[in-house]
Amino acid sequence: MLKKILTLKNMKTSNKLLISLAISLILIPIIVIAVNVRINYMDKKAALKENKKEEHFNTPSYGYISEKINKSFNAVEILDGKGLALDIVLIQEDNTGLKISEEFKNLISYNVDDNGKLQISFKGSVEQKFRRPQLYIYAPNIVGFAASRGNSLSLWVSKRDSLNLKASKIGSFWLNTDSKFNNLSLLADSVNNINLDKTSINSLNLNLINSNFKTSASSYKTLSIKALGNSNIEIDGDENNKDKYSINDLSIKTEGKSTITLTNIKTNKTSGSLSDSTYVLMPATSLKQMFKN
Repeated sequence: MLKKILTLKNMKTSNKLLISLAISLILIPIIVIAVNVRINYMDKKAALKENKKEEHFNTPSYGYISEKINKSFNAVEILDGKGLALDIVLIQEDNTGLKISEEFKNLISYNVDDNGKLQISFKGSVEQKFRRPQLYIYAPNIVGFAASRGNSLSLWVSKRDSLNLKASKIGSFWLNTDSKFNNLSLLADSVNNINLDKTSINSLNLNLINSNFKTSASSYKTLSIKALGNSNIEIDGDENNKDKYSINDLSIKTEGKSTITLTNIKTNKTSGSLSDSTYVLMPATSLKQMFKN
């Protein structure tokens, strides 16, 4: 031990600096990741609480302008997300209108087309400082939503019967954890990550084109997935309580190169067809059901 201490004392300053630098290169990324995870978690938690305050269009909101839309609509489309991190809140109410964060009031245009679709556009090139627009969209019954070319899309939706979603060329798609649907359909084209965690959806129909889907801590009566191109599917329940979550009817069809992972969740019926380029990790019982049906 004494020899090690003397060796450390006699070590050149340059060597000590190199060791310190190596340690910092290891620790700094870990610290940054931990901080970002905590910030993102707190952002989602704070946003859930904040969205509860915006349930009514006629209630003024600090930092937002309210714009009444006189023409009725039942669908919404973000034409070009300009690579932004989009926060969209769909609120079911008798009033029709938008609440727009003040820094975006001159950067957004919108109109309702003849088919009853609210089309939203971002004007020109959006500066780097305007990176996270948040829109509250109010209407009695929104049954469709589409967005394209965003860095990410966080969609907040209250309880409703059915919703048709389309996402194209988006980095990541996230649906709020307290959302409740009877029927939800999603067409995803070139979406890197789709996350549906702790949601309440009776019937979920997915069409994936070069997109990756993950669901965890959720049960489904019906889960139907069609995957084209290079699309990956990850279905997970709860590692600590493997009997808590279940899928009554699971159907998966792949046409391309895919990876399917099914863990910690029960399936009563499994069916589908898999391409020769599909890699599968699931319990033997589920796999036997699929080939049987």
